[in-house]
Order: sequence, then C-alpha cells, then structure tokens
Amino acid sequence: MKNLFLLLSFIFFSLLSMQAQKVNEGKQEFMKKTTGNAFTITIQGQEKNVMAVLDEKFRSGLNTKPKSKSGFHYYEGVTFSEIANNRWDYYYKTERASRKSSSETRITVFVSAGNNNFLTSTNYPNEMGKLTEMMEGLQLDVKIYEMGLLIAEQKKVVAKEAKAHEKMVTDSVKLEIELAETLQSIDQNKLDRKNQLQLIDQEKDRLATFKAQLAELKQGEPLKPSDKALIEEVEKAVEDEGDGDGK
Repeated sequence: MKNLFLLLSFIFFSLLSMQAQKVNEGKQEFMKKTTGNAFTITIQGQEKNVMAVLDEKFRSGLNTKPKSKSGFHYYEGVTFSEIANNRWDYYYKTERASRKSSSETRITVFVSAGNNNFLTSTNYPNEMGKLTEMMEGLQLDVKIYEMGLLIAEQKKVVAKEAKAHEKMVTDSVKLEIELAETLQSIDQNKLDRKNQLQLIDQEKDRLATFKAQLAELKQGEPLKPSDKALIEEVEKAVEDEGDGDGK
C-alpha cells in the first residue's frame, strides 16, 4: 500500500510538472570502450519503467527481443521503420538522472550504420529527426505505462478489500445465526426452569400427601409386626426424601 501511494504521488506531481524535454546530441561513452555520437534526453519516470517502454517500442516494431551488453539493450542489422528503412544498429540504455531521486531517467541512444559508424543529424537529418521525435514522445508513453501499473495495482487493492468485505458478510451471517440459536437456547432454558419448578412443586405435594397418609396409619388400629416393618421402611424413605429436599 505504501509503494502504491508513493507511485500515485509521483505520477500525480510529475504530470503537473511535466514539460516537453528536448533531445541533446553529442559525444557519449559507448560500451565503456569508445565514444560516439549519441542522442540523450531526460524524462520523468522510474528507470525500470522507462526501459520497459523503450523495449516495447522497439520490440513492437521489430517483432523480436533485444540483446543486452554493458548496460545497453541493442539490435544490430535491423530495419526499424519508425526511424528509417535502412538496416542499422540501435543501442539504447537508461539510467537514473540523479542519485538523489528515482523520479527522473536519462535515455541514451546510439544509431550506427555498422562497425561503430555512429550517425549524426547532420548526415541523416530526416532519420535522426524521427529518432528525436520518438524520444521526445517517450514522456507521454512512460506516463501512460506507469498509470497502467497504478490501475493494475489499484485493482488488486479493490479486489482485496472486496474479499475482506465478503468475509465480514459471511461472519456476520454466522454470528446472527449463532445469536438466534443462543437466544432460542436461552428461551428454552427459561421454559425448562419454569417446568422444573412446577415439577418440584408437584413432587413436594406428593411428599406431603405421603406424610399425611403415614400419620393416619400411625393413628389407626394396632399394627401387625409386618405392618410396623413396612411403616418404618416408609418413614426412612420420607426422612431421606426430606433430607434431599433440604439440600
């Protein structure tokens, strides 16, 4: 999320400050071995994104991937019709324009007729004019590319948040079901307690009846030994029941 915010801020402010940069022509170091005439421009954009746009620009025109060497991407002996119908060599590289900031990138392009015979706008004004126009148009291409990255990343964020919301909805339904079941259990428990109290009262009434009947028996005719034994057994049972009721 932090990287997304930084990229968004970078694109927003760079769009506000974006001005048409001009291509410069002059001697530049080539492959760390020699020098040659090159075309350079500094534009707004992260270095990796600028290189991605440049690669796509050449790849779409040549239908093949570039080779790489000494920091350069290059094509040799190809006809890049956007520039010329000649079979030339194209070498290009990108680098941060400043060590303090990654928001600007310097592009360097060499065009050679072969054997490091680098071309100039003096000898090939039309073709190098097209190269200059292409390079100056890269600023808009890079901004479109970076905005595409931003949109793709934001789609992921939206999808993630939508998924989190779906989980919340699922959890909410589950919690509502559990709450309904809990409330139903509480109501059932209240009913069970009420019924249990009624049952206790009924059993107490029966106990009182048994005690009264026992008292009547004791006041009746003389008891036989067998009846006395039965009464004693009943009295013991009543006492036990009474003890349990007291607890």
